[in-house]
Amino acid sequence: MFISFINGASIYNSLYHYSKMRCLLCGKETDKTIEGLCLDCYIKKNPPLIKISPIVVCKYCGKVKVGKVWKKIDIKKLVKVKPPYKLESIEDGIVLSLEGELFKFDYNVPINYGICPQCARQQSEYYETILQLRGENAIKEALKIIGQRQYRISKYEEKEEGLDLYMVSYREAEKLVKELKQKINGIIKKTFKLHTRDKQTSKDIYRSTILFREVKLKEGQTLIHNGKKYKVLKVSDDYVIVRHGNEIARIPLKKLI
Repeated sequence: MFISFINGASIYNSLYHYSKMRCLLCGKETDKTIEGLCLDCYIKKNPPLIKISPIVVCKYCGKVKVGKVWKKIDIKKLVKVKPPYKLESIEDGIVLSLEGELFKFDYNVPINYGICPQCARQQSEYYETILQLRGENAIKEALKIIGQRQYRISKYEEKEEGLDLYMVSYREAEKLVKELKQKINGIIKKTFKLHTRDKQTSKDIYRSTILFREVKLKEGQTLIHNGKKYKVLKVSDDYVIVRHGNEIARIPLKKLI
């Protein structure tokens, strides 16, 4: 076992004696002892007991497998060190502390790399939802949100009318559309299609298509419809309420875009 000390920090503890004394084992004169031993002899006589759980890290997203679940956790939590030693870091060997003294224990933590189920789906072009983005501003804002939230896209298709994103998670697609709606005025349409049946649970599995179409109409602006000039009073997901003089009308949005 190779041990190298990192610093000489002094922290008060009842086990330490600050007067000059000799190690009971090697006889070396030292400023502090632990149970009558210098640090070198104490560590040799009481080597650190380290227990490491099997560590598997997803090579794509960095999640760690804990039992049967993949989580975003610090790998340090899977390395257990018996007191009085305390784990400080596992980079380039294991760094431990003993009553304020840091030292490196020459031991490499075995880390295996695999792939979590979600990333496996993404790599295989698996998807639960096709998000159809229509409108330049809608596309720009959606891609910005995806980058910030790290939503998973298995593939995409550029089309003349816009951009289709094949999203691994329906839940992420819903969150994206909800946030997009808060920033860009538009209409949302959802459709669902039976994809397969889960053999283990016997539940039907559906795939969805979500359309987000940007609408550039705003309250207060004017528009021409059927030769009449209207003022926009309200814009909803399905229709626009407009006024022409004393006439109030509700026009289906699909007729205006």
